[in-house]
Amino acid sequence: MAEELSWSYPVSAWYKVGNIYIEPTNHCNLRCIMCPHSKLEMKEGFMDWDLFLKIVNDISLYNPETFIQLFYVGESLLHPRILEMLRHLKQNNFRVHLATNTTLLNEKMAYGLINAGLDFITFSFEGVDKETYESIRIGANYESALENILGFLRIKDKEKTNIHIAIEIIEMNATKDKIPVFADRFKGLPVDEIRIKPFLGWAGTVGYNKIAVKPSGRTNYPCNRPWRMLAITWDGLFLPCCVDARREYIMGDAHNDSVADIWNGEKMQDIRKKLKNGEYNEVELCKNCSDIEVLSKRFTIPEINNSNTANVK
Repeated sequence: MAEELSWSYPVSAWYKVGNIYIEPTNHCNLRCIMCPHSKLEMKEGFMDWDLFLKIVNDISLYNPETFIQLFYVGESLLHPRILEMLRHLKQNNFRVHLATNTTLLNEKMAYGLINAGLDFITFSFEGVDKETYESIRIGANYESALENILGFLRIKDKEKTNIHIAIEIIEMNATKDKIPVFADRFKGLPVDEIRIKPFLGWAGTVGYNKIAVKPSGRTNYPCNRPWRMLAITWDGLFLPCCVDARREYIMGDAHNDSVADIWNGEKMQDIRKKLKNGEYNEVELCKNCSDIEVLSKRFTIPEINNSNTANVK
């Protein structure tokens, strides 16, 4: 089995990490049934401004071409300085992607994000109908969320901005049969992608139960996340994967460590080596994770997807 799983990717990566999640906050105003927020008790907070500046400076010196994902577990728009964060990243010439549940995306926020130069935005919206949406995204209002999306699209059209917009719906038992009708609603609007995202279990944090069909078995190749990304939590912890909501594999602290220290540090090389050799059960984060089995199933709807831009999440 280990021989089958062997990759040509090195344990010590010769290239620099090009994809980093920065978590402005892990606070969220919703309790969605497919999110770890509904399953975990976690210390919540907002990233300190000085820590944010240190992280951005560190990444700028390390790899100024890094793609920044300005979100992680929480709703980034809750951070009181989110627009300042975005402006600072753009002043340092980073490409930036932000995903949001859209509930806070009023007109003022929409103009703020666009005028600050946001490159990519993903609207997480299981809005196949009011009943389904509000049963999935607990605490949200269907009409308000939809109007926020449509309002943002109107502003994009009015301002002639090139921001890349994706509307993402998670394929679950409650949504899968209604996705075609859902996609039709956005035809003719300035949407670049309707993205169908398979249900992910967040490395075993969120159970499938009646929410979605669990994948039948692990694929015979290793997960590539520790070779392509890092995540930095609101309080500065380095994680090797974008689904480590339980913080099971802390590799360092951005208060004291640099991205360069972490990327080919002992802990990162250890997890890469084990994944290359198929030793998933030796990594606490990975042994209950089925997410690798569905990563290749994410797709966009061709009739809507009018952009050649690569998938950004």
